[in-house]
Amino acid sequence: MSQVDHYDDMPKMQLLELRRIIEEKENIAEMAKVENEELSRENQDLRRDIERLRKEFTDLPTAPVSLEPPSPYGSPADPTPTEEQQLDVLSETPETAPNSKEEELSLECRHCHEWFPGITQDELGLHEDSHRLCPYCTLICDGVEQTIFEDHVFSHEV
Repeated sequence: MSQVDHYDDMPKMQLLELRRIIEEKENIAEMAKVENEELSRENQDLRRDIERLRKEFTDLPTAPVSLEPPSPYGSPADPTPTEEQQLDVLSETPETAPNSKEEELSLECRHCHEWFPGITQDELGLHEDSHRLCPYCTLICDGVEQTIFEDHVFSHEV
């Protein structure tokens, strides 16, 4: 093969390589589109589940049910938000305000700082009450064994 033939083949090779790259990117874009559609359907299913559960929840008896046995060491301060905490929510700064439309419809747990989209203030209160907190330092001890939790609480009394 002469040097001229070699140079004639280079643009063809480059063109083939570019076509391969374009096809690969189109495949990636198509896969992303399919995944996005699947996630959108899953999101809709989850929203329907939330609405169904909310309806079931409102149909339950109104007597409060504790998920944990009462602590012999007392309970943390009243979990209802203070007037100051309520005002904090009303006077959000741009840094603390929710960033997306979904976050605007979300409520944040004041203990674990997790955002919960589409729940009511009452449901958030139930979540916050479900945390096991140290009555002295408000450390979240949800997944901690009872003996370790008790040791932690006793460490404050020493």
